[in-house]
Amino acid sequence: MFGREEIEIIAPAIARAAAAGIDTSGPFGADTMFRKKPCDAYIVMLHDQGHIAAKLQAFNRTAGLSIGSPILFSSVAHGSAHDIAGKGQADAGAMIEAISRLAKLS
Repeated sequence: MFGREEIEIIAPAIARAAAAGIDTSGPFGADTMFRKKPCDAYIVMLHDQGHIAAKLQAFNRTAGLSIGSPILFSSVAHGSAHDIAGKGQADAGAMIEAISRLAKLS
């Protein structure tokens, strides 16, 4: 009803990665990922799908990285914090993560 991507694309890709020696598992529903042991990365199909689980693991250190595009794109997993702008209260951790990930790829 909602598509066959998990069956036809995602599960075979996970199997190929595992066969190549990469410690990987899935696919999992986004609402169950936060119960999985900490890992190096969550690969998800949609931005918000992964940020929910990642925020529960490391709220102020979460950044998304888009792959499969000729344009590098990374985003923090929180809002722009207009309510605390200019007050010296913001935690730059997620922005530092986002920039660091892009720097490693370039």
